[in-house]
Amino acid sequence: MIHDPRVLDDEVVPDHELILHRRDEMDALLSALRPRMNARDHVYAFGPTGTGKSTLAKLALTLLEDDGEEFDSTVVNCWKHPTRSDVLRVIAEDLVGIPVNRHSTPTAELTSRLTDDPDRPRIVVLDEADQLADTDVLYDLHQAPALSVLYLGNDEDDLFAGMADRVRSRVSTGRRIDFDCYSTQELAEILQARADHAFRPGAVSTRQLEAIASAADGDARTAIRSLRLASEAATENGYLRISDANVEEAIPDAREELRQKSLSQLTAEQRLVYDIVRDYGPISPADLYERYEDRVEDSKTKRTVRSYLSKMRHYNLVEHHGSRNDRSYTSISR
Repeated sequence: MIHDPRVLDDEVVPDHELILHRRDEMDALLSALRPRMNARDHVYAFGPTGTGKSTLAKLALTLLEDDGEEFDSTVVNCWKHPTRSDVLRVIAEDLVGIPVNRHSTPTAELTSRLTDDPDRPRIVVLDEADQLADTDVLYDLHQAPALSVLYLGNDEDDLFAGMADRVRSRVSTGRRIDFDCYSTQELAEILQARADHAFRPGAVSTRQLEAIASAADGDARTAIRSLRLASEAATENGYLRISDANVEEAIPDAREELRQKSLSQLTAEQRLVYDIVRDYGPISPADLYERYEDRVEDSKTKRTVRSYLSKMRHYNLVEHHGSRNDRSYTSISR
């Protein structure tokens, strides 16, 4: 049934022709990121999970290269690399080309090499930028010549909360690109384009694609993964077409896969906060923080814990109830 499984992988950057309903955002990214030797640009892309930020950013870099632009680039996942030294090491290895020892290369050496005049413009994409534990690294990047930074995140407030004034004053001005949730019709058309590339004709109906799109609630990752799981189940059963039962089972399975993936990405401290919500929810922010402090020796600030909860909400791990003054959190299970 499946001719091209890659187009059903929500983690693979697709061909340009499969990017639908994001022309304005793509044009804005290409314009903002076009390399310049005198650039110290800051570009921000904010929006909910599954709205195409990471995919479009990576595709934009490819399209610029295909257009003959000469530049060096790297993508840093700030959820995996949240500290200043982590970010600088990744950039130093990818852009400066210096050997880096995680335990012995001083941060000062990394920042010094980063400020050397480069031969070509440079672009750094900070994916999950609102997960940075130390935003001072943004000051380091601002000081680097011929370097543009694209920040990808769910929430502007989470990125700038607690940022030092000296950093904020330098990086807060820049071009902002907003990514809204897809409509049900847009997701259905995205799925139809993927299905046309992946399947033989008639393998899935328009009605089934619309059902998946509706259930995905604006999240392209959930929609595309649901379609993949439905097609895999049909293939395993020896079907030539996806059945309605395949679709009904695939949607919750896709959500659970994505939930488990998000859980696996949590840092140790974030996982601790999640476990407290799971075990004691519904729980107020005050009670949550008290239990959190009891379990760690060097606790983070209340603002940091709030940022953890905000990220978990975006990834459908927790939800909150009530008004701001009477709020409680619970975990989201399958």
